[in-house]
Amino acid sequence: MKKVKEVIKKLAQSQAPIFIHGESGTGKELVAKSIHMQSARKDAPFIAVNCGTIPENLVKSEFFGYKKGAFTGVNKDTKGLFSSANSGTIFLDEVANLPLAMQVKLLMATQERAVKPIGASQESPIDVRIISATHKNLSKLVEDGVFRKDLYYRLNVISLGLPSLRKRTGDIIVLARFIIKKISKRQGTKSYLLTSEAENKLNKYDFPGNVRELENILERATTFCSDNKIIASDIRFSTQVADYEEPDNIANFYFSDGIDEDNENIYAFSEKQEDQQQISSEEIRGLPSYLEDIERKAIESALLAANNNKTKVAEKFGMSFRALRYKLQKYNIN
Repeated sequence: MKKVKEVIKKLAQSQAPIFIHGESGTGKELVAKSIHMQSARKDAPFIAVNCGTIPENLVKSEFFGYKKGAFTGVNKDTKGLFSSANSGTIFLDEVANLPLAMQVKLLMATQERAVKPIGASQESPIDVRIISATHKNLSKLVEDGVFRKDLYYRLNVISLGLPSLRKRTGDIIVLARFIIKKISKRQGTKSYLLTSEAENKLNKYDFPGNVRELENILERATTFCSDNKIIASDIRFSTQVADYEEPDNIANFYFSDGIDEDNENIYAFSEKQEDQQQISSEEIRGLPSYLEDIERKAIESALLAANNNKTKVAEKFGMSFRALRYKLQKYNIN
């Protein structure tokens, strides 16, 4: 990771498009933001967008915006993500999920350095640095005709590979202690103690979900533990192990032809329910409202942790942006 930091400093001095690749949960967005914050664009916006969470029929309007009257009921101009990032950086996470029709428009926008909002008669110039990322094998998708070759070369001028957490075993406990402090601060509670037995259990795990999975594991551990003391039995792992082959040139920037394996890296949380308690009939009748209260609190907590980034929260819960918006309205969450 020290080598990654050195590379980030160099990339921050450039204005060339950057493609970041590596497994899910390795911190691609954090690296993108670090590049932005060390660049000459640091005082301008950094806009992060997950291309896989935007409905296909809304991608164009989300990216390029729309003019007043472009749709029924639209009574004002609305900026798109590119215009919002003007003079700054836009981070296109999971860029491989963009539909082909949108790939054409993105290619034109990057070539012409201009965007045309829906309903506009002319293009508007933009000055945006593009950083893109995916955990998929983009070069394989190009071969399969799923991703445009010309856009691939446009985005992949400089490539940066990120190492998995299992290649950074010395960082596991350092990261765990940092994450626990962050959780404690967010909850407003006293600091949690990670016992040596719990540390040993973490060190023996290969973390298919990388740092993101470590965060989830510790979120669960702080929930299940007693007296703010995390013991080995509080550490509960995901069940599905990813089969992923990393790029050889980790933390090198180079003209790349993509990563080695196409891997969705989806893992599910599953655990045995221990010490089940009997639930009374009165509690069963009140279960729907009880579960809704849990859901509401979980969404509020996730929004707080993500600095109100709804796209990131929707991704965290595995739901569409529209579904999250419905939940926010349902629970009257501002």
